[in-house]
Formats: sequence, C-alpha cells, structure tokens
Amino acid sequence: MVHTVSVTVFRMIRFHRACDQRHGPQEGISLMKRIRHALAISLLSAPTAVLAQDVDSLALALSNPTAATTALANVFDFTTYKGSTPGADDQTSWTYLLQPPFPFQLANGSNILFRPAIPIIFDVPVATGGGFEGSGVKFGDIAYDLAYGRTTAGGTLLLGGLTGSFPTGGEGVSSDQVTLGPEVALGIIRRWGVVGFLAFQRWGVTGDKDVNTLGIQYFYAYGLGGGWQISAAPIVTFNKDAEDGNKWAIPIGAGISKTSIAGTTPFKIAIQVWKYVEKPDAFGADWTIRFSIAPVITLPWGR
Repeated sequence: MVHTVSVTVFRMIRFHRACDQRHGPQEGISLMKRIRHALAISLLSAPTAVLAQDVDSLALALSNPTAATTALANVFDFTTYKGSTPGADDQTSWTYLLQPPFPFQLANGSNILFRPAIPIIFDVPVATGGGFEGSGVKFGDIAYDLAYGRTTAGGTLLLGGLTGSFPTGGEGVSSDQVTLGPEVALGIIRRWGVVGFLAFQRWGVTGDKDVNTLGIQYFYAYGLGGGWQISAAPIVTFNKDAEDGNKWAIPIGAGISKTSIAGTTPFKIAIQVWKYVEKPDAFGADWTIRFSIAPVITLPWGR
C-alpha cells in the first residue's frame, strides 16, 4: 500500500501558507519548515500523501537521514579498480543493495531507526594467488544500523546508535565476522538543502579475522526546484589493520537526483559518480557509478 491523500496535511499546508503571507517567513517556523515537518511525519503515517507542488519539501525530507521516512532504497553500483597487484586495473564489479526502512516515531518528535542493508553481489573480483577471479552471484554480508535520530527546531540533524554486520556472504566476499560498533551523525537542514556527515566504527567480535574499520560518509543535497537536487553521499574508509599504503579509501562524489510522484506513489531516483582520490596501493576502487531508485512505502505500524 502506498501513501494516499491526507486532508490533514492539505489543511496544514494551506493554513501555514496563509500565516506566512500574513506575517512573513521567520527562521525556525517558516512555511518550508512547517511543510517539511508535516511531510516527514506523513511519510510514516497512513493514509497520507504529498501535494505535487510540494515535491521540493518531499525531496528535502527524503534527504534527511534522521527523519522517519519510509523510502525503500534499491542501489546499484558499478565499480572499476586499480592497483599494483597484477591484473588489478582490469577488474570491475556489479552489486545491488536493498535497504528497507523500519522507522519508529516517538511522541517527542524523535525517531528510532532500524535500517538493514542486504547486498546481492552479481560479480566482484576475488584475489587469488595468481591474480583475480570473478565471485559470481552471491549474497554479501548483511549490515545494519540501529539509531536514535532527531531534527531540532533550529534545523540541526543529530543521530547516534549502533552499526554492525553479519557474515551472511558467500565464500570470498564475506568478512567471516560479526562486526559491531558505534555511529554518530551531525548535519544541518535548511530551505536550500541538507549537508552533514555520518561516522561509524566497526570491530570484529567473532571469528579469527581482524576487522577494525572506520567509515565517514559525508552527504549533501542542494535543491534546484521541481524535485531536482545536486546530491551525493560517498563513504571514506580507513582500515587500521591494513599495511601502510593500503589503509585509506577516499572518494569525492557528485550526483543528481529527482523526486517525483507517480499516481499516489512518491519516489526518488538518483545517480552519483565517485572518484577515489586515495586508494589502497595494492588494490582498490578507482571509480564508482551509483544508481538508486527509492519508492516511498507504507509500513503496517504507520499511524
């Protein structure tokens, strides 16, 4: 079931528009913020919908990592590689990631967010003694985060919680470890868009392999109007246990996204390009092209 029209949301938007026309926009209580708040709530509540003319507010809400939005993300990555290992420059990978949302809205306006990430690997290079071989189609390790998130009245994004993964991946593509660690996020949301970062640390807690990885995902979205945004969310990683010269992977990223409403179903389509300006010397990602489509769905416990 998808979101349908909510008379309450329509009335809130009309009322706040009239207030802003009468009194003028004010920081923290402007029309855009009121609409954005109503939309962020409505994405979890059922039945609700979004006015087509307010698609920019919806795009903003879908860019907020602390909001209780219910966008079912489908992410496709194509990656090329480079490195000193023989055959490294000829390697590519294709992967798919399903990210179902499980937000729980609290009475104080904060949210509990559980977000698993379920990867299906179509093909990634697996190192062998003499070079590389393709992995074939396999499941990857399922990752997740469980966090408390809040957007303050002043537009500050705050998030903290736990992140980890389970060794569900096939041979050659799994860490063979249960991992666990903290995550925090900080950002701002304004009429023009969103900017911030999410940092996480994962340690291996089972198995014989050492896992000690720091990740920093920086994200931004700048509204262009009509549901269009310039946006990206690359992930920087630091592997403490790797040898010198192979610890960092640092991408710079850019992209564009479009939020639309097809019938009664809001959805967001995005494409990003990441260039790794720092990568492991032996073998590491060089370019990644990421395409995603995320329809907004209704969850059984939506109000």
